[in-house]
Amino acid sequence: NHLTQWYAEGGELEIENLVSKEQEKIISEAMDKKHGFQKLKEIKERVGDGISYEQIRLIWAKKKREG
Repeated sequence: NHLTQWYAEGGELEIENLVSKEQEKIISEAMDKKHGFQKLKEIKERVGDGISYEQIRLIWAKKKREG
């Protein structure tokens, strides 16, 4: 997705307008180091239907930016 790529490359975006703190927590837990950074599909299976692939991509990009 262009938005996620733009954000990952340093574009400014207020993620909290697209992903709630609770959703971010759920996604982050699914990406936890004990699971490693798996394929997007594996993370989606962990978080369920209430969270979109785009929201997962945005949090993934945020984590990548934060190092």
